Amino acid sequence: MRIILLIVTLYSFVFAQDKDPVKILENVKADYEKVKDYKVDVNINVDVNFLRMPKTKATIFYKAPNKLRLKSDGFALLPKAGLNFTPTKLLEHDFDAIYVKTETQNDTLLDVIKVIPKEDSVGIILTTLKVDSKTNTIRHVETTTKDKGTFSIELHYSDEGECHLPNLVVFTFNVEGMTLPASMTGDLGEEAEAEEMRTGKKRGENMEGKVIVTYKNYKVNLNLPDEIFDDEKEIPEKYLK
Repeated sequence: MRIILLIVTLYSFVFAQDKDPVKILENVKADYEKVKDYKVDVNINVDVNFLRMPKTKATIFYKAPNKLRLKSDGFALLPKAGLNFTPTKLLEHDFDAIYVKTETQNDTLLDVIKVIPKEDSVGIILTTLKVDSKTNTIRHVETTTKDKGTFSIELHYSDEGECHLPNLVVFTFNVEGMTLPASMTGDLGEEAEAEEMRTGKKRGENMEGKVIVTYKNYKVNLNLPDEIFDDEKEIPEKYLK
């Protein structure tokens, strides 16, 4: 029995070593780089302790490599990492990649890879990715930062369209010692104070939250002009249709 167990263990180790984590991530990045820009309609549901926010409808404009603009009529306190997670942003710095294992999730084989940045300036200690190598898509991200707590992102995809862009993203975060500035709380201040009394927590303690974003009506590679991403300028009407 011990010999059989040893053989199985060695086989699993060799199989894992045969998979090149850098190559897997390069394939993901190459596929995503086919997306030069996009416009998409989103529904945003924010659930953060100390804040009660209504569901928000908005339009997101993106242009590679890192331009992002959110057009919404309502108040939006939203983490950009959850709205616009891109493999190119995660992998733009030097890093070490370690292949961990293959696991099954909802009948899909996922490669689990740990990414460790080589640069201290990045602010990230460790990121664990779960990658569907068949479609070159990232399905789950868990990141530990040096001073901004931890966050995780779950990405879900539809089978429609050439480009593999998510139709549902769930962003969960936990930030220690975060206090909301008065300029961001606005008229939510009284409600935040009431939430303090209800939960017994102070706003300077852990900030926990979840943002659920549903995407629909993608329009990809529109050759969007840079002026759209200037917050001081109005978005031309033709891009809002």
